[in-house]
This record gives sequence, C-alpha cells and structure tokens, in this order.
Amino acid sequence: MNQMSVVDAEELDENNYVPKVKLTRTPFLFKLLKLNSPEKFYLLIGSICSFLFGGVEPAVGLIYSTVYGLLANPNVEDQSTRTRYLSLTILGIYAVAGILQFLSTVTFAKSGEALLLRMRLSTFKAMLRQEMGWFDDEKNTVGSLITRLSSDTAALTVILNILLFS
Repeated sequence: MNQMSVVDAEELDENNYVPKVKLTRTPFLFKLLKLNSPEKFYLLIGSICSFLFGGVEPAVGLIYSTVYGLLANPNVEDQSTRTRYLSLTILGIYAVAGILQFLSTVTFAKSGEALLLRMRLSTFKAMLRQEMGWFDDEKNTVGSLITRLSSDTAALTVILNILLFS
C-alpha cells in the first residue's frame, strides 16, 4: 500500500498543487468488470434474466398453494377446470423459465469468452514486450509460455465464475 508522504514547501509549484497519492487498491472484481465493460449489454441482459429466473419458484409455489386450496372446493367441475388452468399456468411459467435460463447462460458465456480472449491477447502482448534475455530463462520456454497463455486465462474464468455466481 502506498504511504502518503509529507510534501515540503519547495516541492509545491506556483499553484500549490500537491500530487494525489492513491491510498487504496481497486478490488479485483472491479478490475475484471472494467475489463469486461465492452460486453456490458450482455452482462445487463444476463443479470436481468437471472433476476427474473429467481422469481420462478416463488411464483410456482403460490400457484401450488392455490391448487391445494382448490381441493377444499365442493364443486368438482369447477375444481377440475381451475386445476387444469393452473397446471397449464405452471407449465407456461417453466417454459418461460427455460428461456430465461438459456438467455442468461448464453449472455454470460459470451461476455466470459470475450474477457478470456482479451486477457489472452493482453498476456501475449506483455510477453512480446519482454527483452530478449527473458526468453532465455528456463521458465520461459515456448512450451511453458503457451501453457501459461491457456491455463492462466482459463483459471481466470474459474475465479470469475466463483466470484460472480457464488
């Protein structure tokens, strides 16, 4: 963590400007979300679908309670008609839930793959910017660098899934 230093009078310029010192670190999740900002539309749609999908089971529970309440109805014909209507409603809710779950999965997978590609490209660019002696080290052979490109970025997606979906 950076320490704030005392600024002497001669370090101040004519406008008495004191350079800002960052006292805190940006959380890792915020850095990942910033890297994934080009896919914010996909993340928004996926979040809305996940939020709506979370309301499926409570809605079905309310309908089941209504069906159980219908069992006390003495009119068997009315009971049968309303139960059939409510069972079709439950079927419709689960059909919509399937679509919501599909959209959520597709949009989060799309944004995750775009982030993974972006991370691989930035890692590869960082490798290309190294000086020539860096490649002579035994830790930086061609095979280990290729493995690092595939495994480190794949580990990032596992961490991202743990952070977002836990």
